[in-house]
Amino acid sequence: MQVTGLAADLASLRESTLKGKIDVEAWMLENDIEVLSSEIQSLPVTFELAEGQNIENQVFVQVQFIETPE
Repeated sequence: MQVTGLAADLASLRESTLKGKIDVEAWMLENDIEVLSSEIQSLPVTFELAEGQNIENQVFVQVQFIETPE
């Protein structure tokens, strides 16, 4: 992942404090998926960045959904 911005904006950026999020519901809506399958899927990750910090390339994670007994 490459983050860009002015030096002053990037000074507060720390790898240890980066928080990523996967929004499964939004991904399902965007891809017209009603039921999750057990196939491996590639989902986009969004990060909480400070103002002036920008991600240059989209980050994806490989996810496999497995049904578990309740």
